Amino acid sequence: MKTSYLILGILLSTLYLPVHLLNAQITIGSHIKPIEGALLDLKEQTPSSDNITAVKGLLLPRVNLSEPDQLYPMFEAGSAPDKYKFGTQELDKTNEDPVHTGLTVYNLTDDCLFCPGVYTWTGIVWNKLGEACCPCLFSVTSGGTLHQSVYLGETPTLGAVTANYSDGGTHDTAYQWYINTSALNTGGTAIAEAPDHTHILLPTRTSATGTYYFYCVATNTCNNKSMASDVYTVEVTDPCAGVAVTGTTDGSVCGSGTVTLAATASSGSVIRWYDAATGGNLLQTGTGGTDIYITGNLSVTTTYWVEAYNATYNCVSPKKAVVATVNEIPAAPTGAVGASVCQNTTASLSVTAPTGCTIDWYDAATGGSMVASGTNPFTTPSLSATKIYYAEARNATTGCRSVSRLAVTATVILPPSITATPSGTTLNANGATTVTASATPSTGATIRWFDVATGGTSIGTGNTYQTSPDCADKYVYAEAYNSCGVSTRTPYTVVGVQVKLHGTVTISRIDSFNDHVSVTFSDNTLPAASWATMSSNRFTWLTPTITVNPNTYTSRIGMDTSAGSFWWTLRGYFGGCAWELQVESDGAWRAYTYTLSVGSSTLTSGTFNTNSDGVRTSFSF
Repeated sequence: MKTSYLILGILLSTLYLPVHLLNAQITIGSHIKPIEGALLDLKEQTPSSDNITAVKGLLLPRVNLSEPDQLYPMFEAGSAPDKYKFGTQELDKTNEDPVHTGLTVYNLTDDCLFCPGVYTWTGIVWNKLGEACCPCLFSVTSGGTLHQSVYLGETPTLGAVTANYSDGGTHDTAYQWYINTSALNTGGTAIAEAPDHTHILLPTRTSATGTYYFYCVATNTCNNKSMASDVYTVEVTDPCAGVAVTGTTDGSVCGSGTVTLAATASSGSVIRWYDAATGGNLLQTGTGGTDIYITGNLSVTTTYWVEAYNATYNCVSPKKAVVATVNEIPAAPTGAVGASVCQNTTASLSVTAPTGCTIDWYDAATGGSMVASGTNPFTTPSLSATKIYYAEARNATTGCRSVSRLAVTATVILPPSITATPSGTTLNANGATTVTASATPSTGATIRWFDVATGGTSIGTGNTYQTSPDCADKYVYAEAYNSCGVSTRTPYTVVGVQVKLHGTVTISRIDSFNDHVSVTFSDNTLPAASWATMSSNRFTWLTPTITVNPNTYTSRIGMDTSAGSFWWTLRGYFGGCAWELQVESDGAWRAYTYTLSVGSSTLTSGTFNTNSDGVRTSFSF
């Protein structure tokens, strides 16, 4: 190396050639700055008319330095921070760093650690010779709002763009804004009217609706290196484009009256009401986005018009129609069809509905509660008593209702009952040849007459039944019936008016073979008795004694002494009806049964024994 510098010095001292010396670089043959990294730059000047310079020279090693305190790329990183790798060998960094002191190279790396130029190793770090590196443009900060929306004519403000340098300092930076057709921070058109490099106001950029994209390029004026900001998006819209009537609500009334209408407007707008589609009279201006308008009294359908108005931008939307409909009131239902049903069952009621109407049912002629809606016929709940329901016509389309309601009756038929008239059920002819039984049925029921208490065949119908009394009491029965059932039968006693026996029979002992028989009738209203011949078996009757008041028959009876079955009978007649007292042994000595009867009816019966003294037996009838 020392020999080379000696030769170079001799040449410089002996040759009369133009010489340029810069940073220990030599140019021979020209005053032009030597090529970077050349120790000796030989330039051969050709005729000036050609203006061609031949470039030749001796160059330094060209490398890409990567670490300020490492001998890279001469070595590779070792297995530890204090090691270098050279081929397959590992060398100690503490030995190699001082050995290479003075090593000079030309660096091609251009980043925030190095810039192109001549570097010398100091034994510790790389030291750049000549001019220092320009500050490194590390990043660009995009301040403000990256996405914003404005209306036509409004001025969007894009945020400040700041260039950041690796050393944290502030350096000379050039800023240029661009407008682009897409969301990219490359290409586009430079904006000349930007007032400064960190903010840009764009009043002229919002004259038409659309989406605009902006970005800013920051350039380091030291080395002309540039970086672009993020993309700023500005949406420009027409403030009046969104001003609109967003909804309307029509209204209606039945017959006549006021109608309530409603409309809504876009945000920031109010509703204005008019009486015509074009021009017309302003009827009302709302105070918010939703507004209610109540018409005057109407008798015909009327159309109103609404528009949305934004006072901030003086925007007016197209008008929309809002209709106040006056609907016809339907006629009342007709043709009521009621029903009669038994108690605790349902009834089906129906009416004739006007055309286009359905029927609602209520429990009162006005007001009241709705019991069924939109049904015809209507099935009632189970009913315990007659009930009136009221049918109202309702137009299925308009909802209008008839002014009046039609009454429809569900008649409940109660189970039949019967009332005897007069109140007593004992019938006495009092000398007449016939008696009449009377009964009153419950409403809607009919009377049937029978001669038996249950079953049998009816012997007559109607509220009265006429019969002739017999010698003894007899009975007739009345029942009420309707479509919902049959009542319990009521018995009537028809008193035997020709013979009505009430009295006492006494049989007393005279001696061992003679008894005294006495029959006394207590009903003194009877005609005088006419006594019939008495029959007996093994008895001897003595002449009887008969008195009229009271009607009494007495006689003496002599009994046969032989044991065995025997009987005796006493008969009498009143108006042709016979009564009879019969006494008969049961096969034992002087043990008897007795039966007192009138016609085919038994008045009384029993037993007695003649063995005792005194009264053998006594019974009443």
